[in-house]
Amino acid sequence: MTKLSGTLPKDYNEDGLGSINADLVEAPHETRVVIALVDCKSITTDIDTGLDQATARILHIEPLKDEDAQDRARELLLEAQERRTGRKALPLVNGATGEVDGTAAAILRKGAGIIADGVTEIRFNK
Repeated sequence: MTKLSGTLPKDYNEDGLGSINADLVEAPHETRVVIALVDCKSITTDIDTGLDQATARILHIEPLKDEDAQDRARELLLEAQERRTGRKALPLVNGATGEVDGTAAAILRKGAGIIADGVTEIRFNK
């Protein structure tokens, strides 16, 4: 599994996340859509297994504030996941309405007692 470095490169001086700091503080549980570029910061080799594990580093990250751009980014994310896994991704839940167009995914979520909160955060019904 690839790890993710928790820090930006030292020479990075255009912190795109800083532009949404107040929004993050005001609504910490709300999901934000960002676009990022990554590279490999380091590679760790497990001596026992010989397996290499990469640590990815964020080179540049910018929040998408335009709703159309956010929607397209979500679509691209699902398309990329489907290509990588070969499986159709479950549709995302509309954060405002909580609906998923009456698809099988919505029926499964309701049947499992799971409520989707926002776009990606899921909490279990009590």
